[in-house]
Amino acid sequence: MKRFLKILGMAGIAIVVLIAAGAVYFFSIFPKSKPAANLTITATPERIARGRYLAHHVTVCVDCHSTHDRSYFASPVVAGTEGKGGEKYEEEIGVVYVRNLTPAGMGNWTDGEIVRAVTSGVDKDGKALAPLMPYTEYKALAQEDAYAIVAYLRTLPPIPNEVPKSQMTFPFNLIMQTIPEPVELQEVPNPADSVAYGKYLVKIAGCQFCHTPAEKGEPLPGMDFAGGFELCFAKIFLF
Repeated sequence: MKRFLKILGMAGIAIVVLIAAGAVYFFSIFPKSKPAANLTITATPERIARGRYLAHHVTVCVDCHSTHDRSYFASPVVAGTEGKGGEKYEEEIGVVYVRNLTPAGMGNWTDGEIVRAVTSGVDKDGKALAPLMPYTEYKALAQEDAYAIVAYLRTLPPIPNEVPKSQMTFPFNLIMQTIPEPVELQEVPNPADSVAYGKYLVKIAGCQFCHTPAEKGEPLPGMDFAGGFELCFAKIFLF
């Protein structure tokens, strides 16, 4: 009996060691992304103006990362809360807290780290962001537009607001580490080419994402803009 218990104990230890080794290996290869670029973005008036336009009206960073007045049907942003984050979203995949984008929340992030987070979905510490943040669409951002957004976010008034860390449930806490991927930022399409430029804006605004049904994180072939997208991230990425 003692020998059996000893063997059982050794087997248990071996299993724990294997699980630990597997976890170390998994997090050493995921998420897949490039190191944050070592860059300092020059905040010209033109770049800030472009970033403001994108952050308010296209990529809607400010809308998602502000407090909303839910007493109105349209849930408008409460003036003075732009970028402060803190809103809580509970999903089957876990609890997501929207981050503080103002300098009070991201003042210790480099420009390169912010660009990587927006376009690749990897935070300052190299961990994957919950895909409630639509970096799978923002990976199409042109380099200049990504820079413009960062330049504009740096101009937001700092709002101290300590936001809790998001808590994802198993197995999605592992699955989401596999979603980010390295990206190569391109140039902004020529606005004179209205079709190409419109396609670009539609992509980075998430129009195609929200209006196309998907399974396991992939849009259904031939169903672009067909509607029927279900706002349940567990069903989008797990089923």
